[in-house]
Amino acid sequence: MTAAQPLKPAKRVDAVLRALLEDKATYPPGARLPTQRELMTMLDVSAVTVHKALQRLGGAVVTMGAAGTFVAGGPPIVTAKLVEQTLRSRIRNGTYAVGSTIPSQQLRREFGISTDSLRSKIRPLVQEGILKFRAGSGYRVCDIRPPGDGPPCGGTS
Repeated sequence: MTAAQPLKPAKRVDAVLRALLEDKATYPPGARLPTQRELMTMLDVSAVTVHKALQRLGGAVVTMGAAGTFVAGGPPIVTAKLVEQTLRSRIRNGTYAVGSTIPSQQLRREFGISTDSLRSKIRPLVQEGILKFRAGSGYRVCDIRPPGDGPPCGGTS
């Protein structure tokens, strides 16, 4: 009798993704799945392995670019945390440089949310001084320093 062979990485990722999709309480239609990076770390596999596994799921999931991968069958559940994390990441990686204006209309389309919903979801970034709202011009990246590391937006509020 031989010992059971460990699953190959692709089969392991497939099994985990199927288990996530079967957990309707945690991942109902529209819920965001863990990011590809989170899956890579959790399962110790490559980005290509995770990407191909998500493709094999076909219509069971919907990928919305930087917003993430969602369980199909319902509108994506866009949380404030998701929008905030996406903006923080884009500011950190230079997609939105200090002094640039955040493309609100593009973000609303990307996340499928209203103007009021976008405003409420990025409020923490304004409160921290990372973004500043100016009527007529929108949200501007004004500071990327950690909170408490100097006055936000060059000393203005």
